[in-house]
Amino acid sequence: MMLITSVNLMKNVNMEISEIHYQVNKVGQQIKTEFLEWELSNGNVSLMEKVLSGRSLDLFDEYVQMDISNGIEELNELLDEWKKANALNVKEEDRKKILNALDGLKDVKAPDVSRLTAELGEDLKNIENTRNEQIPDNAVSLIFQKFFAGPIDGLKKVIEFLKVQNVDNLTTNDIDELKKGMSAYADMFTSSLAFTTMDSMLPTPIVDPLKRIEDEIDVVKNSESMNLSVFIDEMELIVEFRDSNLVGKVKEIVKKLEDTVEKIKGIEIRTEVLEEYEKIDSVSEFSNKLIQFSHSVRRVARQFYAMKRRWSPTINYLDQLELPSGNLSELFAHECPPFYESLDIGSLSTVLQPIQDTMPTVLKMKESTDIMRTRNFSGLAARLRNEDILKNDLLNITLETLETSFEAIKTFHALIQEVQKEWAKIDLGEAARLTGVILMKLNNSKEIIDCYSQMKTDDVKPLVELPPKIWNFDPKPTRHLVETVLGIKKIHGMMVELNEWKFEKKIENFGLDEQDVNAIQDGIEVVEQLGDINGLLKEMDELSGVLNGSEVEEAWNTVRSALNQLNSELSDHLPTIDTNLTHLRSAISAIQLPSDLPIQLIIDWVNGNLKGVVRSEFENTLQRLIRMDFDNYEKKLDEMNRAIEKWSGNKDKEEEENKEEEDCLVKHLLFHRRNSRWIPNNYCFSETLNPSFQISRIPGYTQISGFSIGKGSTRTRQLELF
Repeated sequence: MMLITSVNLMKNVNMEISEIHYQVNKVGQQIKTEFLEWELSNGNVSLMEKVLSGRSLDLFDEYVQMDISNGIEELNELLDEWKKANALNVKEEDRKKILNALDGLKDVKAPDVSRLTAELGEDLKNIENTRNEQIPDNAVSLIFQKFFAGPIDGLKKVIEFLKVQNVDNLTTNDIDELKKGMSAYADMFTSSLAFTTMDSMLPTPIVDPLKRIEDEIDVVKNSESMNLSVFIDEMELIVEFRDSNLVGKVKEIVKKLEDTVEKIKGIEIRTEVLEEYEKIDSVSEFSNKLIQFSHSVRRVARQFYAMKRRWSPTINYLDQLELPSGNLSELFAHECPPFYESLDIGSLSTVLQPIQDTMPTVLKMKESTDIMRTRNFSGLAARLRNEDILKNDLLNITLETLETSFEAIKTFHALIQEVQKEWAKIDLGEAARLTGVILMKLNNSKEIIDCYSQMKTDDVKPLVELPPKIWNFDPKPTRHLVETVLGIKKIHGMMVELNEWKFEKKIENFGLDEQDVNAIQDGIEVVEQLGDINGLLKEMDELSGVLNGSEVEEAWNTVRSALNQLNSELSDHLPTIDTNLTHLRSAISAIQLPSDLPIQLIIDWVNGNLKGVVRSEFENTLQRLIRMDFDNYEKKLDEMNRAIEKWSGNKDKEEEENKEEEDCLVKHLLFHRRNSRWIPNNYCFSETLNPSFQISRIPGYTQISGFSIGKGSTRTRQLELF
């Protein structure tokens, strides 16, 4: 029996077909809903698989098995290694000292103890000679009278004389007399007596023995700071870090998580499919779970990328990290004898303290001796014998030289007395003993320094600098990755719930299969397309101007004509009133449907010649045209009609069975001391049952329940069955 009710239509074919479409679509939707219920009822389909895309549960297998109660194992190991490195606590200043010591090893040589012994012996001898030097109190006065008084006084007089008497006005005898005097002064400064006397005033220059010892000790101490054992632990930790491939494992986890999040983002709800199932009342529970699931997916993805800004610097740093190969500790295991002697010069410094106290005075003495030793008295004599001594200001220059030289002698004499007084306090015997002890210790260090000088410093230095570069990252932000795993586990649990959701209603038989349901949908699409012809013609009329004069103008008009002809023939073959699906099927079978329309030709031309909005408008119209499968219209309508009749027949049969069950009369049936009873379905019961009774059915039987009998009661209750 057809359930398509005839309607009173106007002559307009589109209105007639629109009413047909309304009727068949209404029935088609009911059939589709019942079919979906039947599929769910029998477990033929998983609703989750129907409405979700990219939803494989296999995606989560690894995360389901992952125990993150204490975090992610690899990330915990990364944090532990980082903490170990920081716990070694090699200070930056200590690292710099080692680097400086390594630089010094390139040129370091063990102390030449023999040379140093000789030099220190000479120093102590000079100290003794200086403090014991006997310089008469009138030595300065004698030197002045013997060498400086005459020349200085004579030069001053000549200078004063020439101020009032121009040298050019002097007679030859006067000039010769003056030059003769200058020559006599020159003879005084070139005599052996003069140099002997000057040297006696200037003891041998003093060299500070402490400074000499400290210079040598600095070499030893520089090597002594080469305690490389502290770096062995650092190298072993780096090797452990490298060989564990922890960086690779962490990078793999991060990549895998990011890939998983991307795939999770790809899990989408097929909205059009869900809308079909949501027409079933009991699917609302599943729909609510699905909405929560969708929110969780978006939240996990959003949080992952928000937290990525925090941990990505760490992962990027690890990604760029280059760990050297080989045994890194081997170079630091360069074994040299220990520095078992303390090179302390404190005691010697105390004994020689007077030297330190008088060092400013000694430096001033050195200035005086430098003046005297740099004086070229032979040059001074030559100047005095110069023919032009009376000209060119040579007299003033010579006088200044004489005066500064004598001042230097006076200063030295005064200072040497202060120094001798202080140095008399030095215990030279103790100084010699302590110096000998230090020299012995320096001699013992020779073997050690020679050992360290053979170290491959160019290979060691980069390794000393390596640890701060390796561990210069913060692993703590990676803990946010645990939150992502938790979120993924939650999503998996929600997917399991969706997958295990069961349809409550049980439907034994539907009568149609999926092919039948699809046939109905295909037929509905045919009716919809036929009803759309007027709209297509209107659009084509509006677009025709664009194609005037084009290569496809004729093809376009051919399609328009075919559609107009189809509309006209449908109008001729459909009744004016009471049009139904049967009439439409008859009309379709009676008319000549369009065929071989040049639609593809037009599509190709539009794709190659039009752009922008105009092209989009043509594409929309052409896509609707090309979907019109005129050759199969009649077949699709027939198959739809057969499927609807099949469904309708099943409905009529089911309704008849239900009516017989409800309307029959039954005989009396006595219930005694029971609260329910199963009755074969060939019994019928009155519709006037007590409202408190409840009726339920299984195939072949009906259960009546809902009454009760008190304990020990002999009361009976009867149900009239006819």
